[in-house]
Order: sequence, then structure tokens, then C-alpha cells
Amino acid sequence: MSFFQGIKFKIIFAIAIILTLCFSALTVYIINDQKVKLMGALKERGSDVANLVAKNAVQPIKDFDDAILQEAIIRVEQKNEIAYAQVFNTDNEPTIEEGMMLDGKEIPKKRKPEVIPDNVLIIKAKIIDQDAEESLGTVEIGFFLDAVIKEIDKQIQIFILGLVGLLTVVILIMYFYLSISIISPVVLLAKAAQNLED
Repeated sequence: MSFFQGIKFKIIFAIAIILTLCFSALTVYIINDQKVKLMGALKERGSDVANLVAKNAVQPIKDFDDAILQEAIIRVEQKNEIAYAQVFNTDNEPTIEEGMMLDGKEIPKKRKPEVIPDNVLIIKAKIIDQDAEESLGTVEIGFFLDAVIKEIDKQIQIFILGLVGLLTVVILIMYFYLSISIISPVVLLAKAAQNLED
């Protein structure tokens, strides 16, 4: 009897390992897919913001109106997900270096870090004068990835809990199915064969 119980344990354990590997691979695939989608959405949103700033920067650059350009950059930097924003001229020199009074408050200019941290995604857009068909510079915006990283971590936790729950249910179902359908008849057959020998 204990021999057959050992076989039941080994069968259930082997199936549980196979299912764990399959579900783990599926979970890794889904998490990576979600990460790619979230990063793609952030890049698309970042490109939209950078392109809008670049489009609105054409006239102030042509008119040498640094105040309007500075206000646009400072307003963009007020959003929590923005690490920094900068307009670079054609010589790749930053044009906005100082903060300004905005809505009655002194707002400092966010600086581009010397070394870009891993949690910052940089999006660039060219400032192009459509009339003259020439480049006037580049807009560069750094986006914090913290919200995306939190969402990915949340998805990982959900998938791990789901995987553990699903594996527990499947293993319990297998245990009862194997006990009733396979192991019990084999044990009864072995006992009958043993009784015949006696």
C-alpha cells in the first residue's frame, strides 16, 4: 500500500513540476508582453508631448522669444512624471537654464542629470520650421518610469498569486482524481493479486 502511495506522490509531484514550469514560462511571457506594452504607451505619450512642445517652439525660436519658450518648458516640467525638459539649439546647447515666476510662484528649472538614472526615459523631438524646411533644434524630455515600474510590479504580484492559486487547485484536483481513478483501482488490484498468492 505504501508503495502505491509513493507512486501517487511521485506522479503528482512530477505533474506539479511540469505545470509549474509551463505556467511560469507563460507568466514570464505575459509580464514581458505587458512591460513592452506599457513602455510603448509611455514612449508614444512622451513622443506626443515632445512633438507638441517642438511644434510650439518653432515660432518663439524664430522670433528669439526666450520667455515664451522658457514658460512652455517650465509648464511641461510641472507634471510629476517629468524628470526634466530642455530645448537644445542646433549646436546642441541648452537654451533654457533658469526657472521663472509662474502663476505667482518662483519655479526652478529642473536640470538634466549628468548620468541618466535607470528610472528615466528620454524622448527627443526635432524642432523643424516647416516654412523654411530647416531644423531649429531639439526638444528633450525625461520621463520618470516609476509609475510603469509600479504597474509592472503589481502585475507580477497578481500573476504569482494567480499561479500559486491555480497550481494549488490543479494539484488538489489531480490528487483526488489520481486517488479515485488510478491509484485506488491499482491498489485494489494489487491486494487481490496478493490475496490470490496467499
